[in-house]
Amino acid sequence: MKWPDSIDLNAITPVAFRKRLKRRLTNPIPHNELIVLYNRIMKLARDKPTAAGSFADAAVSIFKHRREPDREALFLELSARSWMQAGELKPALEATKAFVALARTERHFRDLVELTDDLCDAALSDDRPEELAPKVLAVATAVYAKANQPEKQVNAYLRAAGLFASHGAIQAAYRAANDAEDIARRVGSISLLARVLQQAAIIAYEEKDFEWSANTGRQALDAYAALDEHPPAALRTNTATAMMNTGEHKEALDNLEAVLPTLTAGDRLVQFQVYVNMAVCRRNLSDLPGAKGALIQARANAAPDDPPEARLELELVEARVLAEAADLPATSAALGRAVTCLDELLASLNRLHYRRGVRERYISRFEWLLQTLTEEGPVDAVLSPIAAIYGGVIADWMSALDWGAAVALDRSLPVAMASSIPGLLREIAKQGAPFLYGYREKYDDPWELTLDGQPWDRFGELAAQLRLAGALPPFAMATATAQAELLRERLAQGYCITAYTFAGGAALWVLTERSYKRFRFDFDELKTFVVTRTRFEAGNVDRDTFIAALRGLRDRFLPELTPIFDDLVASGSPGILHLQDALNAMPITMLAAEHDHLGEAMRAGKFEVRVIPAIYPRSTDEPLKSPHISVIRDDADDLLLARYEAQVACSAIEASRVAIFAPNDVDGLLNDMTKTDVLVVSTHGSAISRFTDPNFGSLGAEPGEHSISVNRIQTEFPWFPYRLAVLNACHAGSGSARNYQRQFRTHDVASYPALLLLNRRSVVGAAAWRTSDTASYIHLALTTKGLAEGLTPSRAFSRATARLRNLSKTETLELLNLVPDPGARATAVQRIAAAPAAGMFSEPYLYAGFEVYVV
Repeated sequence: MKWPDSIDLNAITPVAFRKRLKRRLTNPIPHNELIVLYNRIMKLARDKPTAAGSFADAAVSIFKHRREPDREALFLELSARSWMQAGELKPALEATKAFVALARTERHFRDLVELTDDLCDAALSDDRPEELAPKVLAVATAVYAKANQPEKQVNAYLRAAGLFASHGAIQAAYRAANDAEDIARRVGSISLLARVLQQAAIIAYEEKDFEWSANTGRQALDAYAALDEHPPAALRTNTATAMMNTGEHKEALDNLEAVLPTLTAGDRLVQFQVYVNMAVCRRNLSDLPGAKGALIQARANAAPDDPPEARLELELVEARVLAEAADLPATSAALGRAVTCLDELLASLNRLHYRRGVRERYISRFEWLLQTLTEEGPVDAVLSPIAAIYGGVIADWMSALDWGAAVALDRSLPVAMASSIPGLLREIAKQGAPFLYGYREKYDDPWELTLDGQPWDRFGELAAQLRLAGALPPFAMATATAQAELLRERLAQGYCITAYTFAGGAALWVLTERSYKRFRFDFDELKTFVVTRTRFEAGNVDRDTFIAALRGLRDRFLPELTPIFDDLVASGSPGILHLQDALNAMPITMLAAEHDHLGEAMRAGKFEVRVIPAIYPRSTDEPLKSPHISVIRDDADDLLLARYEAQVACSAIEASRVAIFAPNDVDGLLNDMTKTDVLVVSTHGSAISRFTDPNFGSLGAEPGEHSISVNRIQTEFPWFPYRLAVLNACHAGSGSARNYQRQFRTHDVASYPALLLLNRRSVVGAAAWRTSDTASYIHLALTTKGLAEGLTPSRAFSRATARLRNLSKTETLELLNLVPDPGARATAVQRIAAAPAAGMFSEPYLYAGFEVYVV
């Protein structure tokens, strides 16, 4: 009996196997015995692939230690194949990478290429985490380069480019395509260049550069013609799709009709997509019956397991056709199905900038289709599309954080995997979540050696494994479907929800429990205010110019909204929830407070206005009792009342403990935040929009000057227990929907209030623009008075804003007399000596910037 036959692989452990093999190798072992062992482990892999992988790894470690590279390579291949059979692609990839380093013979390269082909197919299958495929393709390009297989190398780069483009990672896609082009030109292959051109056209299409996409597609078609080869059906279809978007509908339709006869039974998905695009062309050619006929054919060729982006395209195209046919109920139904498809498409993505990139591809189309509906209608017709439009990375990250905490406590899941998730999420937060530095985002690909995407890669792998073990997906709470249900709950509680859309014309949507109303506005009117506010934040216009813009906005929009506000008063609504848009286009708190009856209800604490940066459930909304308060203040600055406002506030609410920190005392603040209920920031501030990337953002004028910074909040604050944060700093509520690389089309606004909500239990009050030292002091005093009376933090802050607007001089003096320092008190009183007896803060500039932010 040969030695391998004496081992019962079904009974022995990997540790015992390693000892047996090591002992056997004390004497020379013939190659044929190793082949017998190899074959036995390979046979075991059919039924017990995990055990086979462990045995192969044990052999690899021994031969590596003995410096026998040929035998190490033999078992590395076996390890990779066994782990692939087990569905564990990460160890399979690591074994393949080790094999690449050892490969030197023709046999090695032949085996390695076959192994890599199989690994690529496995990584690109539908049930794999998206993070893994680019890593596998990066290894594949190295394998094919060493094996002198330029065609396979080009194909691997192009597959990676397609993946990146589909996620909106356009720069990474172009880099991969450029590497493919370099290889094609080096080997002088027109055929490979044609494939590169085909992929470049797809990337340009995803970038919405439709003209360049169409022209590049034509170049690819010319290349195939020069080769006297039939072009791939997908190339003709994609080129026609680009033509559709440049207005060449007849030429596009002719191309699509020419493709159909060339398709075979195996081209069902392509046929489905061709019919969808034909429907678009016929609609644009005013042939609605033809468009409907094409859609019928598309559905006949559709299958439930088609890629979600293909099914999403069908629903959006059908919604557009139905809208033009004035079948609005069917349009709304198609929109609802499209939202479901979008959720399915996002379900496979973990990286937050990938998720944002996918949303950016569709948000304008959802907005445009909403504009085709009637001015008024049932709220269910618009609720899920609006939830999809306002989905974003903040809610995504909140969902991931809650998921991580839940799986770590779930004893039904594999303990080692589940318990590692919270630490991994902290690692991702340190890299930048929910807002990644734009440079890192731009170069987030496995070929970039200077950057490290490993935490996200590991997260994707572990999330996939935990799902197989019974865990929910990490982003289950951030689907548009779940968010629509949350909005429905708030509507049932009597709240009014307001939201902007911009594609197809600016519109404000006002949602109540049973119905919606849409108000159309001239976008230029909003743009004028947004530009003025941004220039004011940067110090490029004076205060009077900004005040005039603020008044103009009020005078233009308040009359339009007055009937809605009247209805809210009559219904006894508890408040307005305003979904924050990328432009932060309208200070909704001002409009509500300026309405006579809503303003009165706000002052009575019976109505509130909340800005909602993310649609996500909060864990608590209870009054604060004897809170622990952390205060950031700068006693060396020129703000007279900032150094006293927190002291007055703490006295009003009977704080259990107060800790005061200088703006640059980072360690002291972070240590105290582990037990803080309320954070008060009483310093100068700087607008986040002034920084080239939000990751540089700091309330101080320069990064590092202030303990409240974007980087620090993302890294530390999601795990702190505070319930209320008050940012009494100029421009603390400003936001930025961009990074170093690009402007966002989604409503992903990076702001201090939004990021301070990441602990999922807080309310944040902040000054939206530069404001008065006196107004800030008075507003905080009014807020803490409300807290002392038992109001919830959000209602106390909202009431304070409304009361500030109508505060009399006598009431103001009463609050100023609480300042403990006689000299400061006298100076503060003297500053308002010439103020009118009533309405000294009634100017919107003075009161309306104090807004409350809640999820």
